[in-house]
Amino acid sequence: MCHEVVDFWLVKARFEHVSDGDWSFPADLVALRVAFIKAEADTAAVAAEGPASADVLAGQAVDDSAYAVRLHAAWERWRVIAERLLDHPYWAGVPKDRRVDAREALQRLARHGESR
Repeated sequence: MCHEVVDFWLVKARFEHVSDGDWSFPADLVALRVAFIKAEADTAAVAAEGPASADVLAGQAVDDSAYAVRLHAAWERWRVIAERLLDHPYWAGVPKDRRVDAREALQRLARHGESR
């Protein structure tokens, strides 16, 4: 399902651009970054529901297979979005010595858009 949700926003945002000071980003890249932030939070929330690995290894907690499936799905969604974010064609046009600045600007835009 994560692919369909992300794809919907990417199609919707394909031809729009969003600016942050010195940077102008394709809206689909900003949408990916927002999706990444949400997937990261969702994965952390699922991970917090389960027992600590040390407790499972020590026999003090039972490994729940339903939890493991949910956690794997959350991690996979986060991984797919991260891959699409990092492989976005926009980055090919950004000089390597400016990519950190660009990624920070993208993060600011995504956090701002997430709070709307």
